[in-house]
Amino acid sequence: KLTTSSNTNSQWVYNNIQSNNSDSITFAKQAGIYKRISFNENGCNVYSSEFELLVKNSPEKPSVNTLGNTIVCEGTTVQLSSTASSSNTWFRDGSSTIRGTNQGFIADSTGKYYVKVTSSNGCTSNSDMVSVTINPNPSIPILTSTANQICSGDSVTISVDGMLAKQWLNGTNQINAATGKTYIAKSSGFYSVIVTDQNGCKNKSLALEVTIRPTTEKPTLIPSGNKTICAGSSITLNSTINAGNIWYKDSIMIPSANGASITVSEPGIYYVSSQRPGYCIN
Repeated sequence: KLTTSSNTNSQWVYNNIQSNNSDSITFAKQAGIYKRISFNENGCNVYSSEFELLVKNSPEKPSVNTLGNTIVCEGTTVQLSSTASSSNTWFRDGSSTIRGTNQGFIADSTGKYYVKVTSSNGCTSNSDMVSVTINPNPSIPILTSTANQICSGDSVTISVDGMLAKQWLNGTNQINAATGKTYIAKSSGFYSVIVTDQNGCKNKSLALEVTIRPTTEKPTLIPSGNKTICAGSSITLNSTINAGNIWYKDSIMIPSANGASITVSEPGIYYVSSQRPGYCIN
């Protein structure tokens, strides 16, 4: 902004070319020499002191390149890079806080990013803004189960709440066609579920361990004699397992019959099962 005290019979001169601008104020926007000429009724004139305006060249406007998607999930970052190899300064959302000063920049939060390049003469040039969106992951799913230990041939039902898409795993392996709210596990393993929301963001439950309890040794029932006896007689039935026996007659448990043998005198179908703490019955 240039001002003059001469308001009448005077005009602005730019690079020795007289203009028609006689205003007392002018704005110098181009490089060159500015001055004011004043003249009287006799045609005589006088020049003011000169003002030389130097206009520095701004650096080339940088562009921001992105590597991959700019819409990602929590835990993932977006890699940005400037087309200028040096003198970069990164900003977000118009804030004056400097985010980085390298050619490359890692965006780890949602916002609008741009890079400013500064030349050796102090002039700057800003890139266009690039929007980065980092969507939150869904909550960690919680598993419930009907049991953690089962016998061979049995199963346990594992459940998870929520309407998000699901994929069940055993260890690190996806279970084929297991995408419902429940999964029926029939074998030992570490079961978990991955849920996916509408943005494609995922989260994984803690693993739930299912174990198959060992089964006791299968006992063999050995009669002491002929299985056909006379009325008033008896026969001793022996188990090959010394402890943990439970005796049955016609599928009904015989009270207090838990030894290695039993003497019977009534007709029927007898069998013995073997049971130990922590083991499944055989």
